[in-house]
Amino acid sequence: MSVSELRLRDMQEERQRRQDEHTEKLAAVTARREEQETQRISKLKTRQERKQQRQSRFQEECRKRKIEYKESQRSKEKGHELRMAVLNAEKEQKLVALREKIEAKVFWLIQA
Repeated sequence: MSVSELRLRDMQEERQRRQDEHTEKLAAVTARREEQETQRISKLKTRQERKQQRQSRFQEECRKRKIEYKESQRSKEKGHELRMAVLNAEKEQKLVALREKIEAKVFWLIQA
């Protein structure tokens, strides 16, 4: 082999080595980007799951508060109805007592 052929072969080998290095770097960059994308998607899914869990808890809390509010309103309504019944009964007793008193006076006036 001549010197120029050796030189040409060395240049081709050097070119091939640089091409191989470039290909390796490109593969490493691609792998790193794919890993980053996988991590990004994983984080996104985790955030979405947490958001869904928060929304579910919030909806459950709202549902419970609504039930508690309705129960409280029913309890207040029953208490109000009970107080009104007691007041009406007292009012009725006073009316009956007043009627009896009036009837007694009328009876006494008729007797006199």
